[in-house]
Amino acid sequence: TKIMMNLWIFNWLYGFGGREGKNNQYPMHNEYDWFRFYKWNFDSKYPCADGSTSCLTVDDMYLTSNNPCDGIPQTGTRNGWHPCTTTCKSR
Repeated sequence: TKIMMNLWIFNWLYGFGGREGKNNQYPMHNEYDWFRFYKWNFDSKYPCADGSTSCLTVDDMYLTSNNPCDGIPQTGTRNGWHPCTTTCKSR
């Protein structure tokens, strides 16, 4: 299922790491107790019936990887350039 949730940090003093910006460990992780999902009445494909990525198209997966530990490969280019990638430190 393609659901995107953001963790916004609005702070000019290094956000959660306080004055010691090196304390910020990326990627950051967050948890939600609940969220509300609204499905568009005319969307016949999403979310995938089995809760997996089985109904996602090539367009859905274009430049999708944003967390090196999620196992989703970064596919596609932007203006002919391959996007930056990194490796997962926890593996």
